[in-house]
Amino acid sequence: MSIRAYPPTDTLEERFRASAYAGKPIELFYLISGVTDAVRLRGQLEAAARLGGAVVRFFSHIDQLLIGQGAQPWEYAAVVRFSSPRAAIEAARDDTAEIDADRIAIYPIAERLPPAPLRLAAGLLRPLGKLLDTGDADLGAQRLFSQRPDVVPTAQQLKERAADTRECAVYCINFLSYREKAMYRDARPTKLSGVDAYMRYGLRGFAAVRALGGNAVFGGHAGAPLVDGGDSAVSGDWSDIIIVRYPTPRAILKLSRIPWYNGGHVHRDAGIERTALLVASDVA
Repeated sequence: MSIRAYPPTDTLEERFRASAYAGKPIELFYLISGVTDAVRLRGQLEAAARLGGAVVRFFSHIDQLLIGQGAQPWEYAAVVRFSSPRAAIEAARDDTAEIDADRIAIYPIAERLPPAPLRLAAGLLRPLGKLLDTGDADLGAQRLFSQRPDVVPTAQQLKERAADTRECAVYCINFLSYREKAMYRDARPTKLSGVDAYMRYGLRGFAAVRALGGNAVFGGHAGAPLVDGGDSAVSGDWSDIIIVRYPTPRAILKLSRIPWYNGGHVHRDAGIERTALLVASDVA
């Protein structure tokens, strides 16, 4: 079955009127299922991207739903980067841009990643991470530091993740929706917004990821999908979608070894409305 690789042009034009996208490169984030040939799929995405002078900057196979409840039908994730919203609109005008799949969801992303100096500074923590990155991870530790079972993996999800013993890079695709106002479990007074509280966790989390040899590779504001892929654990509107690379599958589970990371969960719990996380890996 073939489906269009782009949303309708009027949908794109309406969304890209928002100031968040004005005068900036933009990405389209794809979730795709019903694929019979991954190599062919990537080729089709690259051909569609060339219509707008764009590039496929991320393409991976989805291995697991690590956080979230509900259906997980998605097989592949991809990111196509355009130089401007206009370039994406022009590409979408071509009716020949199709991919062989039976289901697709597309989100527009206004990219925002940690500034380069912060990424460099966090990278200096890698020697500490090597000291912590030994032995088996405590699979239950992350659950102990968060008081919200809806924003951490279940015991079964953690067990499935621990069974992945490959020596290859993996990606955590984070779907984030923030509260309008932060709500701390201890009812402390605060003027923080949900996103501000989450960023207090996020800075700790980014430093921990870098200490373990990982990095943020993509992320930004999402909003409502341009193409709704139907009901799933990651359906609906999201404030941000962020992709983080880890050097090995088990490195994800070793976050709980890092003291400053665990101390940030109180801010994560306060700031996040809902979340989901997909683990993915490179396509051979």
